[in-house]
Amino acid sequence: MEKWVHVLRIRAEHLEQADFLTVEREPSDVIAEALLAMPEGEIGGGSDWHIAAAERFAGSAVYFQIGRVQKVNQPQYDEGTRKFFEAEGERAPYTEGVFDGETQTCVIERRPNVAAKAIEIAPKLEKLLNSASAPAEAGVTIRVDELRDPTGFIEQIRDSYRVTRFSFTAEFENPHDVYGLIHRPAEEYNEAIRGAKTTVESRGDDLDKDVVEEAARSAASVGDPASATVKTEKGGKLKTIYLRGTPLLELVELADKADALKETMLAAAKRAYHRLRKPNNDT
Repeated sequence: MEKWVHVLRIRAEHLEQADFLTVEREPSDVIAEALLAMPEGEIGGGSDWHIAAAERFAGSAVYFQIGRVQKVNQPQYDEGTRKFFEAEGERAPYTEGVFDGETQTCVIERRPNVAAKAIEIAPKLEKLLNSASAPAEAGVTIRVDELRDPTGFIEQIRDSYRVTRFSFTAEFENPHDVYGLIHRPAEEYNEAIRGAKTTVESRGDDLDKDVVEEAARSAASVGDPASATVKTEKGGKLKTIYLRGTPLLELVELADKADALKETMLAAAKRAYHRLRKPNNDT
């Protein structure tokens, strides 16, 4: 059965004031441990949210379920009295996800009653993961961001006559493969100066489109904003475009068997990240 999955980025950011007893650990290990702790808590709306059935597989990957338990009044029928009545019960809609430790991406099956939009499920997952003990013990906070498809932004860059300005915002250092030429140094600088975010801007008569695309894809891969000023044609007016795009989704054929489902979702996470970050690299 074909299903759409949301694509999220999960990353660990160092706390400004960490406990002196904190132990430096790989971010993907901290995230995996937080998932495996299966935290739970009330996250608005009167519902108790849970991470459940979490387990490691395929090395650094983690399969998990995420859902909510909500008390509801359900109409029932009593055969003895031959009357209908309201009785308190529970409903527990949930969905399934896989975290890939190699790319630090996560895919979650889109289900209307619990995960209709990435922007809705991402903050709930973030709060649950940070309620586990692993992040605080490692001196980090976990961030979960929806990823957006940069295709439209890149196409406008490619189709433009010239690019005269490009800027992106870097936040905390990300251990994964952000653009080494500028994105990683900007993150390192932002962390060293204890900034909340650092904006890098370049201006020129004709910026290199290949470098702009690489930097834009790097920003998109961690959910950071970017923008550019382009001239669509010779003698034309300048136009500002933004790296917003539509939420990144991946269509997958979900299997019925549990092991096949996990592997399929893991492959979808890797495929979506590869398509976003390095679409022309077939190696």
